[in-house]
Amino acid sequence: MLRKYEPDPSHVLRPEEVELDSSLSYVEYPIQILNRKDKQLRNKTIPLVMVQWSRHGREEATWELEAKMRQEWPHLFETESVSQYSIYVDFPMYYQW
Repeated sequence: MLRKYEPDPSHVLRPEEVELDSSLSYVEYPIQILNRKDKQLRNKTIPLVMVQWSRHGREEATWELEAKMRQEWPHLFETESVSQYSIYVDFPMYYQW
């Protein structure tokens, strides 16, 4: 049986402020690499890395192509251990909404 919701001030979510430019874009960059895996297709293997992006938590990390990430964000791959990747912010990535 459903009950009526009783308001609670602790349930209020505070919106995160994001600076938008005139074209409604904001800067997004990878913070760290969380994991690595190889996706096996019929005739080839595709290396993937799980990336945590700025303004997002670990639960919103995405799988990206390792080759693309190495090309655009080489500083993330300076160490060999996945859990030890450096966290540097050098090059912004722009997203438009």
